[in-house]
Amino acid sequence: MTHSLLDEPIFRIRTRTRESQKLSLPELLAAYSADRVDSLVALRPHQEAMFHSFMVSLAFMAMDLAGEPSPSTDTARWRELLRGLTHAFPGDEPWHLLIEDVTTPAFMQSPCGAAEAGQYTGVSRSPQELDVLVASKSHDIKPGKLGGLGVEQLELWVFALVSLHADAAYMGAGNYGSMRKNGGYATRSHFRLAFDRGLGAEFARDLRALMERHEALTEEAGRLGVGLHAGLAPQSRLLWLAEWSASAPAVQLKDVHPLCLEVARRVRLALEGDTVVARTASSKAPRVAAEETSGVVGDPWAPVVRESKGDKAFNPQTQTGGFSYRRLAPVLFDREAFTLPLLARPARSEMSKGGTMVARALGRAQGGTDGYLSREVYFPPAAMRRTVDAAAQLALRSQSFVQAASDMQGKVLRSALIQFVDGTDAPDWKSPDFARIVQPWEVAFDAAVDDVFFQDLLASVAAERSDDDALLDWCGHLQALAQQVFDRAVGSLPTRDRSNAFARARARSFLRGAMAKRFPGLKTGPLSPQTASTKKEALDEST
Repeated sequence: MTHSLLDEPIFRIRTRTRESQKLSLPELLAAYSADRVDSLVALRPHQEAMFHSFMVSLAFMAMDLAGEPSPSTDTARWRELLRGLTHAFPGDEPWHLLIEDVTTPAFMQSPCGAAEAGQYTGVSRSPQELDVLVASKSHDIKPGKLGGLGVEQLELWVFALVSLHADAAYMGAGNYGSMRKNGGYATRSHFRLAFDRGLGAEFARDLRALMERHEALTEEAGRLGVGLHAGLAPQSRLLWLAEWSASAPAVQLKDVHPLCLEVARRVRLALEGDTVVARTASSKAPRVAAEETSGVVGDPWAPVVRESKGDKAFNPQTQTGGFSYRRLAPVLFDREAFTLPLLARPARSEMSKGGTMVARALGRAQGGTDGYLSREVYFPPAAMRRTVDAAAQLALRSQSFVQAASDMQGKVLRSALIQFVDGTDAPDWKSPDFARIVQPWEVAFDAAVDDVFFQDLLASVAAERSDDDALLDWCGHLQALAQQVFDRAVGSLPTRDRSNAFARARARSFLRGAMAKRFPGLKTGPLSPQTASTKKEALDEST
């Protein structure tokens, strides 16, 4: 047995005072609890959410089992708490990274029978190859890059193991994904509120929130059938403690802790000379029988989509909008269609504070990944309160803001640009060629809206604007954005009109008229399609 996380300092950190240190796992938990950690040097962005969940879940289960009331800043105490999770293994085997004997558990590496050692025929020679990120060969992050690593860089393997088991997708027969996903190719989303920022402060907030809402967590999990028979069995919390053979049936949800640290794949780290490799084997069943749950297993970081045919975990795929304002706004505000997870809801003591909603996910596609999704939305104190005491009204205001943006984009800006490109008195509104030409500018407008949507929405709440006044203010902002995009677009788009200036004047007149028609409360100037002389405007522009 070599390289125990309980004793060996493998995690490279940068402290709040910009010092570089290397810490063991108990030291890292103590440093988190003391809010001394500024960053984990080797942790990649797509691994951050899953490692945060790992640290919070591990700390919560260790403290809960020992009856510890608050997180300690003492390394020795954290070492004791972690050992309490694996009390059946006095040699600390489950915390060692490299154990040659496959019948013994190693860190996030399930044991198997001695006769099955030969089943581990797959080999990953770098942490990137084991990790969940799937990149093309021309990409900078190649699967085989940073291969040939020795034991001096074991932290990379730790991050890869955590990322793999927490966020794995279905990758063909025998390679199953996480129980906390809505389908084999789904994305696991991660939503939480953050108040004081920083790794330690955010860890402490989620840990405190789970401890204060322990009963709610247990009741929700029980309603879903999770953890009903977990008892005090160590393998209900750390799933790598139990033997996992190729033909073993899946573990039932009633036998796992709601915050269990799962293992999605059969993997063992080994040494080949001085190089660390990961050997993998397939299984005939997923580790946990959760296929029928659609990912709804009481994950305190995962939003739930509420549907009449059954709830399912939110699946923010890149190709369907990811975390754009159109996709994210209903998740944050529409309580009839979505349920925010426990850690994305403010506690009573937090409702008077300003906080940030942190959303993370690794986009998925069949057989690969599809972009890293990340978004942060700041809620002023007044807006934070409204998410609880006036959620329905906030949802309606959000919907009206989204609809106004859609109307400004499609019925005003898009039509005006088609008018410019077509250049005739009777534009072909349904032309696919015109639609393709102006589409990049529709995207540009939507991106500009995305930049300010939540800021404007929540600022209107904080300023206690009425619904009508808030919508009027928002439409004025949309008007300015549409005019800016229009001016840039007509400077580069082609037109069939022989006079570019005349086409531009006519399109601008159309833009103003469409704004006046669709948004009658806005001041759009004296020009409209009925009253403006487009020829005179064209002459004025040309001179």
